[in-house]
Amino acid sequence: MSKGFFWRDERMINVPRLVRAHTGGLTALLLYLPLSGCSRTEAPRDLFYSPDVLEMRQGGHGRSAVPTVNDGGKPPHYSIKMPPAGIGIEKDTGVVFVDPTVSAGIYELEVSAANKGGETVFSGAITIRVLRRFTAPEAVRYEEKWVSLLSGVRYDSGPAVVDGRRGTLSFELRGAGAGYSIDGETGELSIQPDIRPGSYEISVTVSNGAG
Repeated sequence: MSKGFFWRDERMINVPRLVRAHTGGLTALLLYLPLSGCSRTEAPRDLFYSPDVLEMRQGGHGRSAVPTVNDGGKPPHYSIKMPPAGIGIEKDTGVVFVDPTVSAGIYELEVSAANKGGETVFSGAITIRVLRRFTAPEAVRYEEKWVSLLSGVRYDSGPAVVDGRRGTLSFELRGAGAGYSIDGETGELSIQPDIRPGSYEISVTVSNGAG
């Protein structure tokens, strides 16, 4: 049997170690000192989105903020566990994006961050709320369709009633002369007391982002 010099490799342990070495019939103890500056990569932890809720309207594009994360010494790659159709993530930045095809609903996402130190899954890291898309207003109504006024008396109609999915509404008067005005946000009509006597027909137009 040949004789030689051998020892047990302890380089993966980042602490000083006593190593038993053999050569011929002699035995010696060697002190192994690891190189300074060597550090082990740890799995990512403490991932946060701010805000952690992304709210958008169906049919639009959505993008989250870049998350903060303790990367353990090595920038991670990101992924979404079982992502809904139309929702994805940029693997290098962690930015979540939403396509216009995503259906209305609430989506709580599990985001994975992985590096050489391992993978961490963050449940409920960010919530996506996709609201139903607007439709154009269907009709605009007032409590009083016909109004009889005494000369010299101011009239205020009160807010308009709009049928259909509202969104942000905008009101406009059509064919009205001096002395008539409308609140562009509520649709409330006002008639000044100095209007000349007569019969008048007023048209009101209401619109939102859909028409």
